[in-house]
Amino acid sequence: MSQAPSELEPGGDPSAAPASGLESKPTDVPESPTPEPSAEAPSDSPTPEPEPVSAPVTPSSPPAAPATTPKAALEAPIGPRRVGHLALFLSAFMVATAGLIYELVAAAMASYLLGDSITQFSLVIGCYLSAMGVGSYLSKFLKNDLLTTFIRVEIAVGLLGGFSALALVLSYAYLGGVRIVLYSTVAGIGTLVGLEIPVLMRILQDEVSFGDLVARVLAFDYLGALAASLAFPLLLVPTLGLPRTALVFGLLNVAVGLILCRLYRDRLGDGVRSLVGVALGSALLLGTAFVGADKLSLAAEEQIFDTRILYKKKTLYQTIMLTRSGHETRLLLDGHLQFSSIDERRYHEALVHPAVAALRTPLRKALILGGATEWPSASSCATRAWSR
Repeated sequence: MSQAPSELEPGGDPSAAPASGLESKPTDVPESPTPEPSAEAPSDSPTPEPEPVSAPVTPSSPPAAPATTPKAALEAPIGPRRVGHLALFLSAFMVATAGLIYELVAAAMASYLLGDSITQFSLVIGCYLSAMGVGSYLSKFLKNDLLTTFIRVEIAVGLLGGFSALALVLSYAYLGGVRIVLYSTVAGIGTLVGLEIPVLMRILQDEVSFGDLVARVLAFDYLGALAASLAFPLLLVPTLGLPRTALVFGLLNVAVGLILCRLYRDRLGDGVRSLVGVALGSALLLGTAFVGADKLSLAAEEQIFDTRILYKKKTLYQTIMLTRSGHETRLLLDGHLQFSSIDERRYHEALVHPAVAALRTPLRKALILGGATEWPSASSCATRAWSR
């Protein structure tokens, strides 16, 4: 009786008494469901999650992500899709190589036909690079079916660049001028080449990450330019000459188009047949021109020099040509007249007679060195006259 009033304060809430009494009884607390997730949190991770409901959702999301990411697609086993990507990247190498080859062919032909090689190379390079900028700008207006557009441009570059050298020499021989054909051809090739790289990057932008795409396309592009700059003077021109070099790379451009048609035939749909037909027809034209390139260029040069060409050979250092018109025979090196059989004695005898006249004994033997060995007849006749 004396303890009951001491436990309850006057004016206090009767419900507060059991609450204060529950503080010393921990047996009533486990009935609430909250301790269960808090007990499991330390077992999953060292730090407790603020929202335990999201924990079972996060482990299930990563497996679906790698199937759609470009990086995982590139790391997948080799298959038709990855082969197609590799073919597109190699086409960037081909675009740069062929484009630079066509530029060098045009500049070399211009210096051969017009002279002043410094001016011709400078103008051709400037025209080509500015045309590439125009082509890159025009690529933004291409919206649909970019793969088909890329293949068509590849074939067009092969035709225009492949026939560029023959077109220049024939126009100079039969039209009397070459500048309009020269700069229009260079501008056309530059515009088409400028279209190709942006279109190629847009084709692959949804399948390859942007960083990898830019790095790989530009790497292949610059490596192709290096290959062209080394192969053109050291291998292609000495073995094939300018017209055939251009035709070979025209065939390679068309071959790239055919390979892409084969790899992406399902994506191209019904239009692949027309593309293959155009590519095969272009290859036939380029191949026929390659077979008859020597005869075409020989006929054009006979028209240019207005004489019959007896002999022509391309060496590592120069192009040797012998021509005959009536009783006159000429020697030309790189298209420049060295001497003619009509008046070559004036040059040779001036070299031989002073030396022979200075001898006190008759001349029995003579050694002729240098360019005169090509035409020793006049010199040898002069030495015989003095020996007698």
